[in-house]
Amino acid sequence: MITILLKDPCPEIKSNLAKFIQNLCKVLNKEIGVHSKGILNSLCLNLKHQHNKIRKITTCALCDLLLCDNAGSLIDDCFPSLLNISNDKNSDVRNNFYINIANLLNKLNIIYLRKYESNLLRLLLNGLSDDKEEIKKKTEELLEECGNNRKKLAIELKEDVEKFL
Repeated sequence: MITILLKDPCPEIKSNLAKFIQNLCKVLNKEIGVHSKGILNSLCLNLKHQHNKIRKITTCALCDLLLCDNAGSLIDDCFPSLLNISNDKNSDVRNNFYINIANLLNKLNIIYLRKYESNLLRLLLNGLSDDKEEIKKKTEELLEECGNNRKKLAIELKEDVEKFL
C-alpha cells in the first residue's frame, strides 16, 4: 500500500508518507527492513520529484529505511538515485543528503558497511567540491566524524587500524 501511495502525484501525500516511513523505521526497525524493497524503489523515484522539500524528506526516509535491520543490502538498488541527488540543484537538498550519507556511514551494520563503505564515502567526498562554502565545511566535519567513528569501530573489532591511517 505504501509503495503505491508513494507514486501518488500529490506532494503532500509524498511528504506525509516519507514521515510515516521514518516513524515505521523507528518502531519496526527489526521487521520492516527485509520487506522494504518496493518502498525503497518508490522512494528512489521520489528523489526525482520537482519539489525540493519532497526530495529532502525522501532522502531522510530512504536513509532511515536503509539503516533498518536487513535493509542494508538494498543500497545497490538505490545507489544510482543517491548519485543523482548528490548533484541536486538545491543546496538544502545537497546539504541534507551529505548529512544522511554520513549517518549511514556512522550507523550502518558492519556487514553492509564493509561492502558499501567505499561507495558511500565517494558520495560524501562529492560534498568537498560543492559550490557552496557552507556545504564544503559541513562535509569536512562529517568526513572527520565518520573517520573517527570508523577508527573506533576498527579498534573494537580488532581490525588492523594502520590501514585506516
